[in-house]
Formats: sequence, C-alpha cells, structure tokens
Amino acid sequence: MYIKINNHGISFMEITVVLVIVGIAFLIAALNWDSQMKVAYNEEARAFINLIADKEKIFYASHNDYVSVSVSTDCIEDLGVNLRKSNYYGQCTINVSTAPPYTIFNPQITVNLFGKDRMAGSSATGQYDAASGDLQIVYN
Repeated sequence: MYIKINNHGISFMEITVVLVIVGIAFLIAALNWDSQMKVAYNEEARAFINLIADKEKIFYASHNDYVSVSVSTDCIEDLGVNLRKSNYYGQCTINVSTAPPYTIFNPQITVNLFGKDRMAGSSATGQYDAASGDLQIVYN
C-alpha cells in the first residue's frame, strides 16, 4: 500500500484564505481595543471629576471657600488631587460657580480634564450640581 505525498508546497489559494482569516481577526481585535480604551478613558474622567467634586465639598466645610483653578495644572495641592497618577489625563482646570441659580452652599463645579500622551487633544468636561447631586460629563 502506497500513500501519495504531495511535495509541491502550499497553494496560493491556501495562503490567501489564511491571510483573510488573520486579517478579519485583527480587524475585530482592533475595533474592540478602541472601544475598550474609550470606556477606560471615560471611567477615569468620571472618577477624577467625582473626586474633585467631593474634595471641593470637604474643602468648603473646612475653609468656607472653594478652590478654583483657572490655569491648567497637574496637581491641586489644596484639594489633594494629583493628575500625575492618571493614565489618560495630564492637566485640569476647575471653575466653581455660585451665580444664580446656584448658591455658595449649592455651587456648580465645572472640571475640565485634558488628555496626555496618546489621548493628547482629547478632553472631558464635568459639571457637578451640588443641589441635585447630578454629574454631567461631556467627552471630546
């Protein structure tokens, strides 16, 4: 009994099929990676904006004033917030509004976060309404 062995190698069609399968797998992985990075970026923005809003309330209870930062910075020592530990954000500004309909006891705190490294040029803006406890975040 003889077994015929084909020593001609692989055909062009076999290579093409393998390359198409690898290409589709790579495309699916790349799309999934991008969406997961956006989720991580947005969750970190939400965490930092919540942290800053909470620290503002604590600071007000101790000092009867809020911290506003108009110059973009990476560390707000008065609040104990350090963006150097952030994966995606490097700078932020904070604006506290007590103009009507807001009051000194129920301000609107606006935090602008600015991306760093791969996320440079991106930003997230969060507005915290102390009266209602609502936090709205806009990602750019």
